Amino acid sequence: MGPDLQPDVDVLELLAYGALNPATIAAAFYVGRQADEKPKILIAAFAGAFAGIVLLYFAALFKIWDAPMLGRASGGVFVAGLAAGVIYGWIGHATRK
Repeated sequence: MGPDLQPDVDVLELLAYGALNPATIAAAFYVGRQADEKPKILIAAFAGAFAGIVLLYFAALFKIWDAPMLGRASGGVFVAGLAAGVIYGWIGHATRK
């Protein structure tokens, strides 16, 4: 019996799920806005990426969109969300009062 091959994950779709995930945007922006020092923007990025993975997990669990196929590439989505979270966290930090 041969291996069970799975379809490839589209890299642009993976980047879009990571960078344009509403949970990533909201969490990174909010934590970045609360950050009182610039190095804490990285914590905001991590929080945003984690929130994005949690949203992707529930989307895969309930079989929403094509998340079940992309759910197996959650490491790539996390890295893309982490990179985008730095930008969203920086924007949140820059717009604080």
